[in-house]
Amino acid sequence: VENVSSNYSSEYKEIIWSIFGVQKEYITTVFQVIKSKYGNLEEYLEKALKFDKIKKEKLKKIYLGE
Repeated sequence: VENVSSNYSSEYKEIIWSIFGVQKEYITTVFQVIKSKYGNLEEYLEKALKFDKIKKEKLKKIYLGE
């Protein structure tokens, strides 16, 4: 969103940010809830999302390049 052309109004930029932007506080809260309910992300993936080892490995490859 920061790369949106300066040709656009601040109102337009705010709309784009509200649709596509993510606030740090939201992400922090998500990880706090995951930690309090499941202990860690690995347990959350297994218990809440029912991810098996294969699905977790695919995620790692996509997001971490592992």
